[in-house]
Amino acid sequence: MNVYDYKYFFPNPIILIPLVILGFGVYCLCNLHNPFAPSLKRVLMVGLCCIIIGGICFFACAFSYWAQYKNVYLPYKNGNYEEAEGYVSDFHAAGFLDSGADRFTVDHREFVIGADLEIGYKRGAAYGGAINRNGLYVKIRYVPYKDSLHIMRLDIFPEKDDRSLY
Repeated sequence: MNVYDYKYFFPNPIILIPLVILGFGVYCLCNLHNPFAPSLKRVLMVGLCCIIIGGICFFACAFSYWAQYKNVYLPYKNGNYEEAEGYVSDFHAAGFLDSGADRFTVDHREFVIGADLEIGYKRGAAYGGAINRNGLYVKIRYVPYKDSLHIMRLDIFPEKDDRSLY
């Protein structure tokens, strides 16, 4: 049973936050001669600071998403991925309000899900994730990048579950 398949590259919507800050900075600079502004100098400084901070954060996010697209998504779409098939073992789940990540092992490879904003399968067990216990028989297609394994396709076979592992 196919549980997850990463088909389309869509950056995380968190990139909108730096754009809002950047837009506020532009708005401040466009309204320098507002007669209701308390101080021209204060509006100028707020506008410049927002443009600088928003611009730097936006370009940092954009560069990060470009690197993920180039190094994770494109290799997966071109068939340059690795596979791990077997039973989930050494499963450690993070709590519901914990900022940690779920960890598990399949075919002597350790996977971490739920800890970062990078692409791939990231839904932890506390949030209804498909990998929620030991003994699940899974087939995982993943792309290694920056010391982590990005899960791009996850297949779970419930008929092959090993109930003795949990």
